[in-house]
Amino acid sequence: MLIREGKDDRTSQWSVKSLPPEMVEASIRRVGIIAAVYAFTFFMMSIVPAMIDPIARGHFLSEIEDWLPPVVSIVTALLVVLAMRADTILNVKDGLHG
Repeated sequence: MLIREGKDDRTSQWSVKSLPPEMVEASIRRVGIIAAVYAFTFFMMSIVPAMIDPIARGHFLSEIEDWLPPVVSIVTALLVVLAMRADTILNVKDGLHG
């Protein structure tokens, strides 16, 4: 959030104020939840249907173009979940909340 300092618009400078720690923590938690929902949804829509039918499973696993994009997307989303949890843990240890 940018806040103006001073009364004169020509000479005033902008300063950057950070968000309250509670809002930062809530944002981190929400990003982690959204990433987890994304990973679950991608798994359920891309991988599960291909694994149910034996013919579709054989085709899905035989071609790297079929399984690599969903696997990369799911792994990336799970890494985001882990990063958000690690960031929250580090912030608590560094005294963000106290």
